[in-house]
Amino acid sequence: MQHIFGIDINKINKDDLIYLLEYEVVEDKRLEYKGAFEPNNPEWKRKFLKVISSFANTSGGLLIYGISEEKGVPKKFEPLDIEDFDKTRIILQDIVRSRTEPIIPNLEVVTVDILDENNIVLIIKVLKSWNGPHRVKMNGKREFYIRIDGKSTEMDILELRNALTCQKHCLKKLQISNKIEFQIYYLTIHRSLSMKAQKQFCT
Repeated sequence: MQHIFGIDINKINKDDLIYLLEYEVVEDKRLEYKGAFEPNNPEWKRKFLKVISSFANTSGGLLIYGISEEKGVPKKFEPLDIEDFDKTRIILQDIVRSRTEPIIPNLEVVTVDILDENNIVLIIKVLKSWNGPHRVKMNGKREFYIRIDGKSTEMDILELRNALTCQKHCLKKLQISNKIEFQIYYLTIHRSLSMKAQKQFCT
C-alpha cells in the first residue's frame, strides 16, 4: 500500500484505516494520529496548530483524529461523535485562519464512518506550503514548527534561517516558471490569431 498521504483524501475509506492499525503503520513526517478531539480546549488548539503548521512547513501531512496511539504506533479506533460536520470543519478552518501567519491555505477535512455516520474518524490534510514558514500565534507567543520523523518540534535558529532562505528561492523559481508559462501562452495565442487572420485573408 502506498503512503496514505498519496491517496486522494476523498477516497480514503474504513479499509485504509484498518490497514494502518493491522500493520501498525507508525507516525512519520507526514502522518499523525490523535484520539482526543476537543476544539474548544485551548491546550488542544495549541497542539492542533503545532501539528498543522509543522506539516505546512515541511512536506505536508495527514492528521487523523479518532485513532489512539502509543509511541507513534496506532492502537485502536476511538470514533468521534460529531453531529454537524460542516460546523466542525468551519471551526477548524477558523482556528487555523486566526492563529497562523501567514495563514495556512487549502486545509482539507473529511470524515470516514467507522460504526455509523455519528461515529467517525476525522482526517485533515495539509499540503506543503510555498508561502511559509508559518508560525503559530497563541498566548502572546509566536512559534515556528517543523516536522522531524514523527514529531512536531519548534524550529531552532538554523532551521528557521534555512526555511526563510528556501522560501525566497522557491518564490523566485515560481515567478520564473510563471513568466515562462505566460510567454508560451502569449506566443501560442499570437500564433493562433496570426494563422486565423492569414487564413481569412487568403480566402
